[in-house]
Amino acid sequence: MNKVVCFIFLTISQMSLAATSPAEIAAGKKLFEANGCVACHGADGKADTPTGKAVNARNFVGDAPEKYKQGYSEKAIATTIEKGVKGGSTGMQPYGSVIKDPKDRLLLAKFIMSLKESKK
Repeated sequence: MNKVVCFIFLTISQMSLAATSPAEIAAGKKLFEANGCVACHGADGKADTPTGKAVNARNFVGDAPEKYKQGYSEKAIATTIEKGVKGGSTGMQPYGSVIKDPKDRLLLAKFIMSLKESKK
């Protein structure tokens, strides 16, 4: 029974990007640009800006999903945006007080995930 539940959960969570509309990705991109994400992560998400290199920012296009410290799903990425990542060479400040609406953080996560998908 647990194996079936786990399989269904993984399948549904992997399908979430496929259910993302172009309008959601466009809205997430606007939020990405408007909230200064490009300063570290770059407009293309490759984190090859001077600031991004200095702080060892996440490369959304090239980094493997396994490297995401808090998980690679829309919810996990939205939570990372809200709460940040503490310590280490790849820490990130929390942006929950800047991007207050959970729906906006989810749109950002959808856009971020679309960057990796567009690489394929």
